[in-house]
Amino acid sequence: MECDAKGKESVFVALSPEHRIHEAGVAEAIEPAAVALRGEIEPPYRAVAVRRQGTTWAVGAVKLEVWTLPTELEGDELTLVVEANGERTLTVDGRPALLGLEALERLAAGRSAAYVLQAARLDADVWEVRIDPL
Repeated sequence: MECDAKGKESVFVALSPEHRIHEAGVAEAIEPAAVALRGEIEPPYRAVAVRRQGTTWAVGAVKLEVWTLPTELEGDELTLVVEANGERTLTVDGRPALLGLEALERLAAGRSAAYVLQAARLDADVWEVRIDPL
């Protein structure tokens, strides 16, 4: 990809072809990076563009699982642990919580009997989610 922007790196999340969230680095590199990725990976994804030389940048991306969660959820990071014995623990920004437990369990239903769900707020009610079986 070619981009005249100053700086060495840009990180962004593409929620759709039109909706991108700048996370770090050079904002001007987002559009050319997204254009370079078009047809290679469908949103949602996280991309990193790194300047190689002059106006030449390398760009890579990984798929994300993105959920819309209830707006009443506070905090920026959630962790839900569901154990095989049925015990559940939800933390929001590292503190124990109960609000949102049912919504998270509904959305994760059928994945695994025991799992760890981690979610990070991307934008308002949009969260990046990862679920790992225990």
